[in-house]
Amino acid sequence: MPEEEKRRITLVEILIGVIIIFLLSIIVPGFFNLQARIKRATTKGHLGVLRRSLEYYYHKNDSTYPETLDELVPEYIGKIPKVNIGSFFRYKSTREITNHFSDSGKWYYNRTTGEICIDASYEDENGISIDEW
Repeated sequence: MPEEEKRRITLVEILIGVIIIFLLSIIVPGFFNLQARIKRATTKGHLGVLRRSLEYYYHKNDSTYPETLDELVPEYIGKIPKVNIGSFFRYKSTREITNHFSDSGKWYYNRTTGEICIDASYEDENGISIDEW
């Protein structure tokens, strides 16, 4: 073989390139979806912790709920956790709290009833509205 022979792309190399691109197109979106699901699961766990902390506060303080969630810190909970329901939705990760529904993606807290949920109208991957978690 002469040393000056030009390098040509073979059909096998093209097929390998196409297969790699195809596999990446399947794997990468699934990875981002998995990250969003993990964020939502973590936020559901935080919601449970906040609810238990509120109930503990309620029973320890003559059947009254705190005026703000900040009163739970540090005796009942280390810090107010973040709401993080994933980048698929339009909400940003936040520790902010609201007392009215406005689809803000923040924690919603009603100091009269002790209700706590997430102020978000989107549905999760199971078809459940996030504000009903």
